[in-house]
Amino acid sequence: MCIVGVVSFALFSVASLAADMTGTWKMNPAKSKLRSKVVTQAMKVEKTAANSYRFTWDRISSSGEKTQLSENRICDGKEHPSGNTAGMAYVCNSQATKHTLHARWQGHE
Repeated sequence: MCIVGVVSFALFSVASLAADMTGTWKMNPAKSKLRSKVVTQAMKVEKTAANSYRFTWDRISSSGEKTQLSENRICDGKEHPSGNTAGMAYVCNSQATKHTLHARWQGHE
């Protein structure tokens, strides 16, 4: 399943955001523009090594179907292909004061 669009996440857990962007995040549907049937999504980010993180998405579709997707990502400010979604590339940057993740699908920005 490919989600194309902008997804906004709000802090979900009580724990504060670490300097390395780890934590659990919940999608804010009011601020998200999705081209899929996902109605609820949570994203967990775990640090696995220097500049490397494991992203895990738990999704619920409008029909109630639950899915989980995980991917290890390198956060070095360079573009890398997604291991899970054909035609998708991402740029992830984790600095002490700014954390960004930009995903780009072939034909979409």
